[in-house]
Amino acid sequence: NLQNDAVEFIQKEEHKAYTILEFTISDTTNAENFKMYSDKIKEKLGVSNIEITGNMNKMYFKILKDDMPKQSFNIVNCNPTQMLLGHNLDYEPLFWDMDKDTNLLLAGATNAGKSTILNAMIINCLAHQNCKLCLIDLKHGAEFFDYRNKKGVIRYAETVDQAKKVIADFTKEYERRFKLLRGNNIQYKNYRQYVS
Repeated sequence: NLQNDAVEFIQKEEHKAYTILEFTISDTTNAENFKMYSDKIKEKLGVSNIEITGNMNKMYFKILKDDMPKQSFNIVNCNPTQMLLGHNLDYEPLFWDMDKDTNLLLAGATNAGKSTILNAMIINCLAHQNCKLCLIDLKHGAEFFDYRNKKGVIRYAETVDQAKKVIADFTKEYERRFKLLRGNNIQYKNYRQYVS
């Protein structure tokens, strides 16, 4: 039971949207034991939202603050090369700057939010008049079906054969542009000044 488990408070770390309480715990228990008592812990601390995690001999209570103001962002007025992805736990906006980071690999476990991020990126792109998208959804349209007829979506594929065609056409355009750059002695790093 909670009274018999050796727990020692280490530190409190304050953030805008949450507070972290860090403890050491004895070898005879682990954070999973405390998750069973999360309702009692919430009641004792007088909070409604708490996450309990742990590793080795440490345990963390992450207490989310319910009164954090939600912010809204006008994505149309954002820099066209900065893509608003959402916000962090301190409610500060998170951007992907395509000028600085031209490539992106998005990975994560099942239900980690990969599709949510991709949808945010697509909506952000579609908010800008000059954005053109080629969408490939090999889940037979489960993710991107609603975007297929949107202005700005110039190609859409949901089967392997359709995807091969989109990629082949994309490759042809890529080759055409590089020939054009090379033919005019334009270095790749300076290409943006020639894009209207």
